[in-house]
Amino acid sequence: MKATITGRNLEITDAIRGHVSRRCDKLTHFWDRVRDADVIAEKRGTHTFFVEFVVHADGHDPFVASVKHEDLYAAVDEAAAKLERQLRNHHARLVDHKH
Repeated sequence: MKATITGRNLEITDAIRGHVSRRCDKLTHFWDRVRDADVIAEKRGTHTFFVEFVVHADGHDPFVASVKHEDLYAAVDEAAAKLERQLRNHHARLVDHKH
């Protein structure tokens, strides 16, 4: 899966890029039609970070999750958890559980 990471008022280091890439790679586990992800990390003020994930999947509108937090890594984890929940719920709706 291709992940595009953008930083606004923030330098994207290799550690941040690696952390975001690891979280994005796990998204295909929840739904195999996930193509790519756009991640925007923004520093607002002195101690607030805003992270937004936009995940594109085949045959569906983009999934979006955004989080504002004081810690950048915690914001990435929370946004990824929101996306995992969205993908898991969407996949469960598609699968017919009746035999």
